[in-house]
Amino acid sequence: MNPWREVRECVEAGDVVGLAEVVNGLNELGRRAVAAQLPGYLREQLAGGWESRWRVRAMADDLRLAGAACLSGAAEVAAWLNRRELREVDDAGADAARIVASLSWRSAAWRADLAARLVERLRLPRGNRTFRPLPGWDLAVALVVETGIEPPVNDALVAGWAWRLARRRWMDDREPELPLLDLMVSRLFEAEGVAAALSWSDRAHVGGPATEWLAELAADGRVKRADLLSGCHGRFLVGGDVSPFVSLWRRLGAEPGEIPARDFVRLLPTAEPSLATLAAEELRRVPDLDRELYVEAVEALAFRPENRLVELALRWMGEREAVLTALATVLTHDKPALRDRAIRLAVRHASSDGREAIRQAAASLPAEARERLAAAFGPIEAVHEPVAAGRPVATPLQPLPPAIASVDELVDELSTLRYDSDPMRCERALAALVTFAHRDREGLAAALRPAQLYAPGDDYYASLIVSRAAAVIASPDVRQGAESDYRSYWTTLHRFVVRRLREVVDLLQSGGSQPVLLATPTLPTGHVDVDTLLDRLELLGQTEPLPLDLLQALLRLPRSVDPAAAVRAEGLGTPAGKQVAEWLRRWPFDPGVTCSIQVRDHEHWQVEKLVAAVTMPPGLPDEVARLWTPDENRHYAYNTAWFPSIMPSHRELVAVQLLPSLQSRSLDAGVLAALAHDEGPVEGALAGAIALGMDHKKPERRAEALDALVTLAARDQLEADFGQVLATLVRNDLVTLSRATGVLQQAQESGVDLWPVLATALPLLLPSPGNRARAGLGEFLTVAANAAERTGASGEIAGLADVAARKGSSRLAEEARRLHNSLDSET
Repeated sequence: MNPWREVRECVEAGDVVGLAEVVNGLNELGRRAVAAQLPGYLREQLAGGWESRWRVRAMADDLRLAGAACLSGAAEVAAWLNRRELREVDDAGADAARIVASLSWRSAAWRADLAARLVERLRLPRGNRTFRPLPGWDLAVALVVETGIEPPVNDALVAGWAWRLARRRWMDDREPELPLLDLMVSRLFEAEGVAAALSWSDRAHVGGPATEWLAELAADGRVKRADLLSGCHGRFLVGGDVSPFVSLWRRLGAEPGEIPARDFVRLLPTAEPSLATLAAEELRRVPDLDRELYVEAVEALAFRPENRLVELALRWMGEREAVLTALATVLTHDKPALRDRAIRLAVRHASSDGREAIRQAAASLPAEARERLAAAFGPIEAVHEPVAAGRPVATPLQPLPPAIASVDELVDELSTLRYDSDPMRCERALAALVTFAHRDREGLAAALRPAQLYAPGDDYYASLIVSRAAAVIASPDVRQGAESDYRSYWTTLHRFVVRRLREVVDLLQSGGSQPVLLATPTLPTGHVDVDTLLDRLELLGQTEPLPLDLLQALLRLPRSVDPAAAVRAEGLGTPAGKQVAEWLRRWPFDPGVTCSIQVRDHEHWQVEKLVAAVTMPPGLPDEVARLWTPDENRHYAYNTAWFPSIMPSHRELVAVQLLPSLQSRSLDAGVLAALAHDEGPVEGALAGAIALGMDHKKPERRAEALDALVTLAARDQLEADFGQVLATLVRNDLVTLSRATGVLQQAQESGVDLWPVLATALPLLLPSPGNRARAGLGEFLTVAANAAERTGASGEIAGLADVAARKGSSRLAEEARRLHNSLDSET
């Protein structure tokens, strides 16, 4: 029987056991015959598009075995096994066993060559897929063990071993059966990707962390404990993610004589907190630590931003001797309890060197603290450093790129569109697509066909509908797809974006065309200049514009429009011109927006939500009224990056539609900053949106709320009422005060005058007599005191005097007293 026919039948039947029998029984001529057919067969299977890739994926085990057994050179086999379509297998261990068995007829040198090549080709996957078995690792290791070679240096080989260890420890507490133990342990501390595996194992495990198992190996004498300590030490000096090696060091329990004191002292200023903590704790265990190293260590710890490390420095100085230069650093710390401990130590060791450093640092302390230090260091005059005055500067939006000038440029742009592409890029590409299709549809289609544009059938992502618009020009076989933009969980603005883009696809699919789209933005905010809109209407002539394209253009008009524009629109003498003229005479429509905290059903429980209500002005078109109606029951929104440019003159209404997404943390990046650049009143919805953005768990997303806050302040649009909205959200546990305070502090450093906002918020946040203060209020008062001192504010804040009268040195009490004294004009 024909060898290739036998192999192909087994491959297509998925009979890997039968295939193993066939290929292991082939002679040299049979293997050559199969090898000649395999590459072409794979090309044929992949020719059907993405669906065929799934079919090939199902045949991967068989195709790998056939190639390994029949292809001739080691380089050719390694390339075959590492093809992207064939790398993933369901059972990597079984795959490795089959392939190693099929190579038994090869020479030892050939198999050693293949083993080295497979190790060299191992790559760590991107993203968070590392937990899955590393493709090709099992086969590469099996061949290394079988041939006995020393594998080439490749971080992926070691990281794959570490992830195998982490998975084994995660699944059960049995002894992991891992090959190449001594070799892998020797490379463990140098390879990239190992720390991620060991860190994951420290967090999620059943049988104990991987670092615990390594320490047990050292205790049993199966690996050298000194080698593990030396490896950890070397990794500490290199830096990066060292947290699992810190854990391993602790489990190994270094003796005082094994602690590298000088290197640990050098690490303290810049090491990550876990390593700095380890180094400080270990240094305290070193007997007779050199005084010069001790002073360097406590000074480095005193400068650290982490409270725990500063506390370690104070505790160490309490045990050994105080270093006044280090204490001087702690005197300016923003945590009152640490300042108080530093003052006590400084007074106790006032005779030590460094008195002048204490006097200089004490000059900026409150009067009570200065008096305590003055008793030991002599009179200390208060020095208040002037606060640099400045004006906030808004981060500008990215300028619009010029219009696409050629078909080649359009093809390049369309080829790079992705589901999360910038809306302005999509608008630019859509406008060029419509214009070039009107001029020369056949020429445009010929240019688009080689690009093989992706044309999905769903409407989740607006940017991909633009790709579909191009695809219907390139190929008559592409269809619009089922109408799906009214799904219950889609927001009103998302449906509007989708309907407007589908409108263009329908036009192109029907064979129609028009010379220009009306709604293409002329400003980065999404606005359309009124004169440009009228020019486009003139270009259309008697052609009726697409209804939603016209509506979108009208919604994008700036709030200030020359009255002469309505006269010009009327003079066009077209139905569209009359519609524009009527719109311009009433523009802008301004509804009323009110916000409140209400209890809403959310799946199986009830939660408090910030909810908006909109009062529509009379005579509003039905389509616009639907757009402006709050969509509070939609918890997740797609394409929110498009929303600010839909109604750039009514940012408050856009904010109304975004409130549910903000409260479910599903907002696209950059939306809040874009809203701040739009036009229209700033009321409860936009203020609430920014305040909710300040509470995001990710710092980079809080930075967007900061950007919006600074932009409003730079445009003199940050109202005092923002403080009331923020305080209300904090009181209802919709915003975490500590996160909001961090954003406010950064805004203050950017030059924003926050006092009107903070003065409005404080009465709602201060505790009443006898009640506990909200967590983070002390830090909030620090920002408020800085704002009051910067602006020279005076007056009374309801409830502040009661908090300032509280005894003790807590941050809350100290900052309340500082703010109270700053506002009291007689102080």
